[in-house]
Amino acid sequence: MGAKKTKTDSTSHARKEGAAYLPMPAYSRLPPQATELEEAVLSAAMIDKSAFGELAVLPADVFYLDAHRLVFESMLALYKKRLPTDLLMLVEEMKTQDTLSDAGGPSFLAGLSAKVTSSANVEHHARILVQKYFLREGIRIGNEIVKASYEPTVDPLDLVDSMQADLLRLIGMVSIKKPSYLKDVAIGVVTRIAEAHERGEMLMGVSTGFAELDAQTGGLAPGDLFILAARPGMGKTSLMLHWARTMASQKLRIGIISLEMSSDQLTVRLLSAMSGVDSIMMRQPGRLKEEDFVKLDYAVDDAAKLGIQIDDSAGLTALQIRSTARAMRQAGGLDILMIDYLGLVKLTNDSFRHDVQIGQVTKALKALAKEMEIPVLLLCQLSRKVETRGGDKRPQLSDLRDSGNIEEDADQVYFIYRPEYYNIYEDEEGNSLKGVTELIPGKNRHGGARTVRIRMEPGTSNFIGAAELLAASGFPVSEKPPY
Repeated sequence: MGAKKTKTDSTSHARKEGAAYLPMPAYSRLPPQATELEEAVLSAAMIDKSAFGELAVLPADVFYLDAHRLVFESMLALYKKRLPTDLLMLVEEMKTQDTLSDAGGPSFLAGLSAKVTSSANVEHHARILVQKYFLREGIRIGNEIVKASYEPTVDPLDLVDSMQADLLRLIGMVSIKKPSYLKDVAIGVVTRIAEAHERGEMLMGVSTGFAELDAQTGGLAPGDLFILAARPGMGKTSLMLHWARTMASQKLRIGIISLEMSSDQLTVRLLSAMSGVDSIMMRQPGRLKEEDFVKLDYAVDDAAKLGIQIDDSAGLTALQIRSTARAMRQAGGLDILMIDYLGLVKLTNDSFRHDVQIGQVTKALKALAKEMEIPVLLLCQLSRKVETRGGDKRPQLSDLRDSGNIEEDADQVYFIYRPEYYNIYEDEEGNSLKGVTELIPGKNRHGGARTVRIRMEPGTSNFIGAAELLAASGFPVSEKPPY
């Protein structure tokens, strides 16, 4: 009699019997690819040189097959020399680079050139190749993270930084987009202006609530990076919140990323401005009166109607800010993004100088504004040299930390200056400067460059513009402000 099989033996045998029917593990599958489209794209570029202009921005790794990658690199070399990318020129170029045999020889290239008869679909095909490339890169990055995570000596923060750098590289890769003819852009611009005129809108951008400022900026325009800079204590956050409330009252959806203050602290300031209850008193509840709570109750009801989202996560990177903005848009919509403030955005690559890293952040935020077609308001802190400078303490562009990069990427830069901060209580004509805040233009791509005066109300951090103050007083708006 044979030996009795154990349960373990039977199970083991069953596993072997069924092994051929088990699905292949995910990591053993072929990476995402579209080799037939790769052939179509290269063929289109061989029969139509102009088609390659739309492909020249692509990295060679978009092509999955090595042979296709070599052909593309040779085409790129020809394109840079302003030479045709046809079959004959390509054969000669690849001979020069000694890559012809590696790619499959002249017969392979001849076969490629006959794959399509028109370049009409090259842009659509190339977009699919980019998508496949993104998926392959996602797999590569994921595998590297998994492998590194098993290493006992790995620093988790370094791992996250490396992952973010890879993702930013992918996000920043140039997408294929055809240039626009001026006539098409012009028609679109005039159409939008006409539609805004019919709706009775005075601005193409979002109103700040200050007529003088809007007159020279046109409001905060979609795609713009607007820098609001000042020394600590000048009222950057207060003005940002004033604008958030003003814009939200226009039914716009506001996203605030606060890297410094908590959502509770920001909400106290907002409720103070909306209720008229002193913010210091709100931090000392025992001093509040019954009527103050009535005002606060009304303010809470009004706040509930405003489309303002607040994220108070500390130490976000530029990539995380982008992700947060996209999450805000998905959750409740996003028309304007406000960030408080640049100096607290986490930098991710210590191998670069600080100013270069700051430049990477501002470029990423400018790109975010263009991608999402919204204004991005970025608060920024000025360097201490404002305080040490003799004479006039009014800020200027050179007072921006790492000013070159910030100035380059920003569409508009305005500085906040409060004379009271420097014990200046009257101007040259004897007018009171109590509560006066100056918005000083450092850069404005949209035109005007005049200092705008607004007034901060004590206790509540509310602001009112000169034109608005005159109108409330019954004076013609064109008259000189009373301060």
